[in-house]
Amino acid sequence: VGERVSVDSRGLYRYRPVSKWNLAADQGLSDDFQRWAWARLEEQDLPAPKEPIAWTPVWRIETVDGVSTLRYMRADPAVSQACVNCHNALESRPQTVALRTRAGMTPGKVFEVNRLMGAIEVQLPLDRVAAMARDHSHMALLSVLLLALGGMLCIGYFVYADVSRARALNHELAWQASHDALTGDSSAACGKPKS
Repeated sequence: VGERVSVDSRGLYRYRPVSKWNLAADQGLSDDFQRWAWARLEEQDLPAPKEPIAWTPVWRIETVDGVSTLRYMRADPAVSQACVNCHNALESRPQTVALRTRAGMTPGKVFEVNRLMGAIEVQLPLDRVAAMARDHSHMALLSVLLLALGGMLCIGYFVYADVSRARALNHELAWQASHDALTGDSSAACGKPKS
């Protein structure tokens, strides 16, 4: 899944599962950030939690392959008893005991529901994000300008329509003021002012 997500993102970010208790060789803690972040997650782990732990993700910005990169890790705890039972059974296998011993770890790890089992690391190269932000900011600026121009045109139309209506009303009131309502004759032609 991590490989597929990384490919589907078109290089915008890299995603992969990691764990101190990995069983796959490519999912171990392989660098300083991962070991540092894992230790921060372990500090949040609670013994025998009755409900899910409110994990705080861990992150920092580092240079990876010459690119400023946001590295982010969040806990991926054991969520069900079936998951815990499966991993506990795997930890008791002779191959896993030998793997732990070779890595200098105490074998026989016992997992519990809601406790730290693994983590998800996301790497986000900031140069790609900055380029996208520049592109989006240009698009946003153009959109704002177009909306402002459209708004000004609408306001201009309504002002023009109101002025035209006011002129027509003014003209009609002036006509009514100078003409007899029944005959339409001008009051000046009748020789007397309207009362």
